[in-house]
Amino acid sequence: MKRLLPFFLCLAFLGLTSCREQADTLLSYGQSDDLVYNDAKKSFSAKFDIFWEGMNCNYALWDYEAEYGLDWDRVYDRFMPRFRELDARKDSVTDDEFRELLEELVSPLHDGHLAIQMQNHHTGNYIMVAPASLRNKNRADYTIAQDCVPTISGYVSRREVLDYDACNTRLGAYYFSVDTMQVHDRIAQLEAVSQPTDMEKFLLSELTSFMEEYRVVPNSKTPIEDYNRLCVRYEAYQIPGLKLYDANANENGVRVVYAVFPGNIVYFYLDGFQLSPWIDEGFFATIFPKPSDCVLEFKESVQRVWKKWFLAVQQLHKKGALGGVIIDVRGNGGGYMNDFQYVMGALLSKENYRVGDCRFKNGVGRLDYGSMLPQVIPTLNVDREEITEPVVVLANCRSVSMAEQTTLTAKLMPNGRVIGMKTWGGLCYLHPDPKSYTITYSSIIGEKDVTPVFCYIPVTAFFARDMGILEGIGITPDIEVPLDVDQYHQGVDTQLDRALQYLRTGN
Repeated sequence: MKRLLPFFLCLAFLGLTSCREQADTLLSYGQSDDLVYNDAKKSFSAKFDIFWEGMNCNYALWDYEAEYGLDWDRVYDRFMPRFRELDARKDSVTDDEFRELLEELVSPLHDGHLAIQMQNHHTGNYIMVAPASLRNKNRADYTIAQDCVPTISGYVSRREVLDYDACNTRLGAYYFSVDTMQVHDRIAQLEAVSQPTDMEKFLLSELTSFMEEYRVVPNSKTPIEDYNRLCVRYEAYQIPGLKLYDANANENGVRVVYAVFPGNIVYFYLDGFQLSPWIDEGFFATIFPKPSDCVLEFKESVQRVWKKWFLAVQQLHKKGALGGVIIDVRGNGGGYMNDFQYVMGALLSKENYRVGDCRFKNGVGRLDYGSMLPQVIPTLNVDREEITEPVVVLANCRSVSMAEQTTLTAKLMPNGRVIGMKTWGGLCYLHPDPKSYTITYSSIIGEKDVTPVFCYIPVTAFFARDMGILEGIGITPDIEVPLDVDQYHQGVDTQLDRALQYLRTGN
């Protein structure tokens, strides 16, 4: 009976605060089920009802939202009449006005991963809104962080690094590996022939067509398919660098950069936490059961760059010559938690590292939350030493999720510092798999671009060690440095320069 006491207290509390009927069973929100979604296909108010009730049962942060003054019952009372008004309208509801209503609806919510999509059945279009995007787009550094992708190419070209390597497993790496200069030269040679043969005329026509089709691939809605079509279509002409690309490599794409700056400062940048598919052999075999030549090349490249970084850090540390480490997660949208071991986990002791605590939903009631559990992440279990020299994490407005866990770790480490701008504010963990839905009482509502309502919801509430919940807040840097856009376009990174200054001078 004692185990049921919190449940009855919760029901009593809800009964006092609202007379609205609450769900007492877990509906199949996690898949496309007509029992749940059929009415919503032609009704705005039915869509709202699914969203409100689904969030009521699934969302892990209602007590946190209450601290900000959000009353979920009042949200229902305020917005349901407005969605019913849309149903009663005789004229068509435009996508713009529907988006405006959805933005107003979700803007008070604080979870940094949360995304809500509803279909406007008047137009057939799906409208997606995200509270964190609405909140962060008002930041002065939002556009800068979006437009200025971290690059050290200027430092490399000026020979301001001692060592350098990089790779990119996304389509762009393959696309730009095509040697179009050789194609242009061949076209020019054929055009210069005064009396071309039929074969030369045909070849000129084919190569010209290739260049015309090749130029439009980056702006295509289906670039991978279009690129691979070119590979098949023009294979006979042996165009240098033109080879088939594995679409699965793009889904697990990552760009990694390694460098050593003067003073033996070792730098590592990654634009997403997608290292595990390329470094972890078991992970790789699961994702790529029949790897293509393209995938095998990428695997070798990612491992090469990461190993150079790891070995440089370890070897310089053992010699007592390491000037510090820079981990650059600016613009990094997150990814696999397993990647922690390959980045911050390669610098810490070989004991697992506790970044904070987490809490799951354990029932369909709004406040049905489980006990707090330690959030412990594995570190790298290989022969190595803990890095005691200074470690700097570079972060900005577009550092999200695992990038924020990395940033948080630097805040917790005695030898760690964070330089740059405040992060996104989305640290709760995700596991959007419909198979786990009934186990966790959370994760997703519906299917994207399929059901009339779709919600992307974290599976836990995360509490950072010594800092509490940081959703919608983000991690404040120890040294705040805005990126100077003018200098960025001249190949100078003011945030990176500040990190180098700190590691060389201690301030």
